[in-house]
Amino acid sequence: MEITADYERAVLVFDRLRTLLHERAFPYSRMRLPQEMVPREITKDPLALSRFFFFVCLHMRGPIKSSFAMQAHIGLWHSHPELYDPHEASHTAEETLNPLLAEAMLPRDKGKIARFWVENARRLHKRWGGDPRTIFETRCVPEELYTRIQNDGRGNGFIGMQKKMASMLAYYLESTGLLSPIPLPPPIDFHWMRMAFAHGILSVPPGKNIRYERASPLVREITARYMKETGAGLSEMSDIVWPFSEILCSRAPGNISKNRIRTANGTGVRGGEPLALGNWHDPVLVGRYQRTCGSCPVEATCALNVRNGPYNERGIFILEKREKPPLLFSSLPVLRKPDTGR
Repeated sequence: MEITADYERAVLVFDRLRTLLHERAFPYSRMRLPQEMVPREITKDPLALSRFFFFVCLHMRGPIKSSFAMQAHIGLWHSHPELYDPHEASHTAEETLNPLLAEAMLPRDKGKIARFWVENARRLHKRWGGDPRTIFETRCVPEELYTRIQNDGRGNGFIGMQKKMASMLAYYLESTGLLSPIPLPPPIDFHWMRMAFAHGILSVPPGKNIRYERASPLVREITARYMKETGAGLSEMSDIVWPFSEILCSRAPGNISKNRIRTANGTGVRGGEPLALGNWHDPVLVGRYQRTCGSCPVEATCALNVRNGPYNERGIFILEKREKPPLLFSSLPVLRKPDTGR
């Protein structure tokens, strides 16, 4: 399937969002980044903080919200700080770690996370002296940095981590001042992909769905080119999309699924169908639209809805035409039942 990229459209959207971010204008005026939740007990020690972010990255995946994962890890650190010491963690039994993750309400992924945690702690301690910052200290091209972190299936890198997670770790370390600017593109996750498809930065033939693995390299190339040409940094590029998508796009009427079913382990929901649109006489629907798409500073270039349910469950992006009220009024009339005199 052919995927086309529009770099000029990317420049148009990115430039606008960067300007709003610098001005701390809406929606960035409401922004609170997950790393800003970390308490003083952790942030006062740079080594402890860098280790904390390293292990937090194990849960920056799938349907779990970043803010929830960060809060859960903060709770786990308070009760079991030894788990965030690579030497101590590498000697922790997976059978011991699994119930602690469950107690912290962190997904275990059928025991995979505990295995990743213990093995990655061992690799971090043995290869990098237990300090994630050392991974980035010898500066080189992005591909070399990716090689140090990506799991290649042959014992190199860290298990459960690919390019997205490499950029996520770099972002946390850079944005909190633990490292000077790092030459990596932002973590290309669902939020970035939704932005790319919705605004025509990436296009696919009508009616076609696409998998993350096919499209994400193009978005990574586009952002890397934009950063090189404009001087935008990793932290700045990361901050223009995730808060924007969380505050506006995720709450937009067309990006919401109804009739979803909570999974047996309680860590997420499955199924669901698009929220029925078109009844623009419904004040609840109109109000939701006004607070999201109707307030969006880049609404003019947004043409598609991209719900997160199909991506979290099947790894595909279903692209649906975005609807909006037919009248350009601040509010729409509400149809009322005729007065029957009763």
